[in-house]
Amino acid sequence: MNMSFALFFKQAMKIENCEILTINLIEKDILEICVKNEFFNIKVGQFFNIKPANDSMILRRPISVNKFDEEKINFIIKLEGDGTKSFLSKKVGEFLDIMGPLGNGFSNLYKNKKILLIGGGVGNAPLVQLGIDIDKSCEIFSKLGFLENAYQIEEFSNFSKSVDVYVEKKSDKEKKYNGNVSLLYGEYPTYELKKFIEDKNIEVIYTCGPEIMMRSVYNIAKEIDGNIEFYASLEERMACGVGACLCCTKKITEETSVCVCKDGPVFKGEEVFI
Repeated sequence: MNMSFALFFKQAMKIENCEILTINLIEKDILEICVKNEFFNIKVGQFFNIKPANDSMILRRPISVNKFDEEKINFIIKLEGDGTKSFLSKKVGEFLDIMGPLGNGFSNLYKNKKILLIGGGVGNAPLVQLGIDIDKSCEIFSKLGFLENAYQIEEFSNFSKSVDVYVEKKSDKEKKYNGNVSLLYGEYPTYELKKFIEDKNIEVIYTCGPEIMMRSVYNIAKEIDGNIEFYASLEERMACGVGACLCCTKKITEETSVCVCKDGPVFKGEEVFI
């Protein structure tokens, strides 16, 4: 990184070392890290670029904010490559080098609306704080997809009228849920979705996860009612996190494209699912 580019980062972004308060492997490939928040004003749906624990790795990893308040920030990290797996070496009391907050977050100014949250995999993570922040006059319903083991279901249960959990594969760690949570194996969050949206008179949909899932949800929603408000938080490989490297440029049409880190990661459905 040349000096001018490094200076741009320092001037444009807040980079801080944050003390790790807790760190837990909540599933075999899912790490939860909570750090002290002394520096940041965050909007729900934003993300941070986090420096790997391995100093030989130059590029930061984009990690969405799971939960936050004035004292702490919670991250859910999927352990896929050497960069994210390097965080396993971190311990409580050590520091995490984070840059942000980055991107544009969710619009959550609705009142007296029926709202559906749909997440897939680690894409469920940013929907937690969104659900916490949505005005209490709204009715929230959640549909969450997981490959094998579900996590943070209690978080969604606290603010949702109903939580439908879809797990693709059964495992030895089969969980039991009570109250407003239902568990279905071998299906996806789009299962019987059209009927659900119609029956509940859903007016606003927020989604984060695999693009194929989000696009499918968008198409179902618009088929039912073109007036349903739809927001999608896109997942994309990133490098700089501020739109300078164009690594996360996404082509929308022959004439238009967006930079997911700078223009998003949250978009209205009609902006990206054409």
